[in-house]
Amino acid sequence: MAKFFSAILIIIFTTFTAAQSAPPNQTLYGPVVTAHLTNLAEELNELEYQIQHQEISRVDYTRSRQRLLLQKQFVEQRAKISGEDNIPEMQVLTADEINRMIGVSQAKNQPWRVDDLLADKWKINRIEKRVERFFILERVAPENAGNARPKPNPLDVIETIVVSEPDPEEEEQARLAAAPKPQAPRPPTQPQPQVAVIPRPTIHALFLPTYTTKAREKKIEGKVVLHAVFTHDGKIKDLEVAQKLGYGLDESALEAAKKLTFAPALIEGQAVNIQANIIYLFTLTHTSASVQPVAVKGGQH
Repeated sequence: MAKFFSAILIIIFTTFTAAQSAPPNQTLYGPVVTAHLTNLAEELNELEYQIQHQEISRVDYTRSRQRLLLQKQFVEQRAKISGEDNIPEMQVLTADEINRMIGVSQAKNQPWRVDDLLADKWKINRIEKRVERFFILERVAPENAGNARPKPNPLDVIETIVVSEPDPEEEEQARLAAAPKPQAPRPPTQPQPQVAVIPRPTIHALFLPTYTTKAREKKIEGKVVLHAVFTHDGKIKDLEVAQKLGYGLDESALEAAKKLTFAPALIEGQAVNIQANIIYLFTLTHTSASVQPVAVKGGQH
């Protein structure tokens, strides 16, 4: 009889242990939310690697870690409450980031509160006090913007970003080409060449992709080049990989590019579509990103 009860106890203990060790929320979320949470976990792992190898300061590490944990908490709670398998467009900012983007004179003594509207499109969804105050912002549709309290317009927070700027020599050549030329006899078959200036979108936020564990273990370095259309209404369309690197870095670059925000390029004051390459450079010491507009034959963008 003692052996019988011992066997029962072993079975109960084994079942309880297996339940405790099972991955939490294994089937709680849909594939979109699950993929996003996995990406956040990889970013946290990358952050731990950087602080262990003294690639970032302790202050930057603490702030970035709290930002990622708050984003993870917000996405999990939202998915549980709504039951929807999607990720809202969101930002997690500190008070000094908001104030710095607005300007000291406008932001001085500003009592930011939940449901305040920033830049006519970001609503303060939650305010969390960790080591410092963090504001969780969620993008609102234009038709819902009137439901939130309006505030002065801060710019979107800019994460680590390297934006391709116009080359000074190209600008000088364009200026000289456009300037009036002295009248001189020229063969009609040899017109003066003109230097075309490509309109550029204004990048507001450009996020860095996660350096995957597999790529780091293999010491993979190189470029992932994405081709996309920056539309006149501020959207990224026709996003595709033009140059691959593999080991999960292509997928990581695509996910990062989908978060990019920008103001459309202008031609004579009118917003236009622009084709551009988004280039992510992966090295073992750092990751950088840039956006380079692409000239299209015939002048069509």
